[in-house]
Amino acid sequence: MNNLTFKNGTYIEWGVGDDGGGSTQYTDFLTAIPSGNTYCNCLEWCAGLSAISFSLLDAQIIENCVLMDIYELALLTAVENAKKNGIENKVKYYVCDEIKKLPITEKFDLVVSNPPHCFDDLWMDENGDLSEIVGGHRRLVLDKKGKLHNEFFSNITRYLNKNADIFLSETQPHDFLIDMARENGLTYINSVSAPALAKTSNPQSVIMRFKYETEIH
Repeated sequence: MNNLTFKNGTYIEWGVGDDGGGSTQYTDFLTAIPSGNTYCNCLEWCAGLSAISFSLLDAQIIENCVLMDIYELALLTAVENAKKNGIENKVKYYVCDEIKKLPITEKFDLVVSNPPHCFDDLWMDENGDLSEIVGGHRRLVLDKKGKLHNEFFSNITRYLNKNADIFLSETQPHDFLIDMARENGLTYINSVSAPALAKTSNPQSVIMRFKYETEIH
């Protein structure tokens, strides 16, 4: 069993296969989110173990979080961690693979994610997105041609409050993700270095920030 305690005492525990990288990469988000920013409702897309959300709850940057992932085993671990910390009333989850499957009543001020990353086609399996089975549950590893990201950007704005922020962990500041975001009513703000991700991936790894400035839904 692995464990991690955040700065203000919130802690998480997890077993083999539960962690998709958030237990180390959460620090990139704490650095990327501007000091003093706070949010009521946060969505962690592709949440997995949900270490990012727990770190934000611990830092009092967010008040509540919704966790979304197709990988149910990790989400159930996150729910157990919420109970251990006495914050289960601040955490809920959905097991699904597409943003559009969330209840339309959900509205967010912040979205964070360390999603399956986009790589050049040379890295890709010709047959589709790369995935693996852990504990009988499928987990997506890489996002071929940004298909998963395209579904995200195509549907996320209907779940956002005006001026909502989106912070995505990516292996580089992909221009095609910026184009996807703009085509769907989001403003690209900037990309800042993601040193924790860079240690295990591309040295150019970044946190990309987008904003929902003009309501279209």
